[in-house]
Amino acid sequence: MKNKKLAALFLIIIVIDALVAFLWFYLYSQIGKEKDAVKKNTQDAAIFEINVQNLKTLERQIGETENEKRILDSAFVSREDIVPFIDFMEKLGLDVGVAVEFTSVKFDGGKNENPRLQFKMEGNFKNIFRYIVLLENLPSQAIIEGMDMNKKENDDIWKADIGVILAGYMPEKK
Repeated sequence: MKNKKLAALFLIIIVIDALVAFLWFYLYSQIGKEKDAVKKNTQDAAIFEINVQNLKTLERQIGETENEKRILDSAFVSREDIVPFIDFMEKLGLDVGVAVEFTSVKFDGGKNENPRLQFKMEGNFKNIFRYIVLLENLPSQAIIEGMDMNKKENDDIWKADIGVILAGYMPEKK
């Protein structure tokens, strides 16, 4: 009987040891899985952080590109920009002290040729000269095709007829 009790006790100890060993292996494997999940989440967080930084860089570059595009677009005048361009040139004349009157705007029937602008100016010589210098330095590349200047008799007022070609013309902005 003593052997039976000892055998039963021994069997119970072996079963408990087996359960403890199983529990230990189970917990160890679960810890390994959690460790892998934490490692993956850490990698995902690092990739996400890099993506956020790349997005901020991209947004900044898009902003810079938009500014560069605006600057570049100001060098060109499209068909829909002709009237605002003429209004700008008339206002520029007023700012300089010269009366500017456009007499014609010619487009060559759809051949994508640059428009030709004809206008008259009236003012003192200094202001007309300033206007011409500003016209030559516009970002939209206006080329003076011809100019005729005359001084009114007994007066300090000059008149000028000017022909300009818009070299920076694009029929359509893209």
